[in-house]
Amino acid sequence: MGGVLASGKRTGLQSLIDGKSLFNAQPRLLIAPKHSATLAVATAMDGLAAKLRAIAIVDGPGTTDEAAMAYAKNFGSKRIFMCDPGVQYWDTTASETIDAPASAWVAGLFAWTDTEYGFWASPSNKDFVGITGTTRSIEYLAGDATCRANLLNNANIATIIRDDGYRLWGNRTLSSDAKWAFVTRVRTLDIVMDAIQAGHKWAVDRSITKTYVKDVTEGLQAFMRDLKNQGAIINFEVYADTELNTASQLEQGKVYWNIRFTDVPPAENPNFRVEVTNQWLTEVLEAA
Repeated sequence: MGGVLASGKRTGLQSLIDGKSLFNAQPRLLIAPKHSATLAVATAMDGLAAKLRAIAIVDGPGTTDEAAMAYAKNFGSKRIFMCDPGVQYWDTTASETIDAPASAWVAGLFAWTDTEYGFWASPSNKDFVGITGTTRSIEYLAGDATCRANLLNNANIATIIRDDGYRLWGNRTLSSDAKWAFVTRVRTLDIVMDAIQAGHKWAVDRSITKTYVKDVTEGLQAFMRDLKNQGAIINFEVYADTELNTASQLEQGKVYWNIRFTDVPPAENPNFRVEVTNQWLTEVLEAA
């Protein structure tokens, strides 16, 4: 899991914190294949993900559905996205099928979805490329709430189904708060927050003049409007907080804005109500 040496150097997972200073890149997706199925490692990843505004993609035990559900109950975090079982792929060097944790493949699918559809889109129901199977059979029967895939999803565990190709199946974090159930909402807020802070660095240490609040407000509105036009959010509201922006707060250099927005949820459960009726049966006589 790593830590901090006496010299101040970070090791293991903790070294990810130095990503920004060393490479000008902040990790968004954290994985530890072959290790994250261990509670201590997954817990450390959760804490690190909270610090970095990232998602920890955690592997389940890969044994049974019951074991996966039991493992998931150890967490209640919006930062953890768990997938079970693992994947299989063909190793051209060894000329054999290899079992592997799913987390690396899932992270790749997250990244691909970000590029192809946008950071606000769900990676669920997207095809994996390069896997030949799963380490445990997971049946998926459309409309059957009791099939293995849906039972795992109901426990907030993403899984892998075979429907034409192999697909990631699941949208949910392990959050105990229903507000943060969808991983898309967590990631949208994270990325919007970071983008706002990065895009408004110019506003730091500027003089608080008559036009300062107006300029920042207009900048925030323009940014959120662009997100709306992209389809990343549905609508938004931006305003300077008149209650918090008191003379004493302004005197200390503190200025407050409120930014509210509605994110785009995934259509996780479309319902089609089909009815058979005799309402139009007599139409067969109209041509007679």
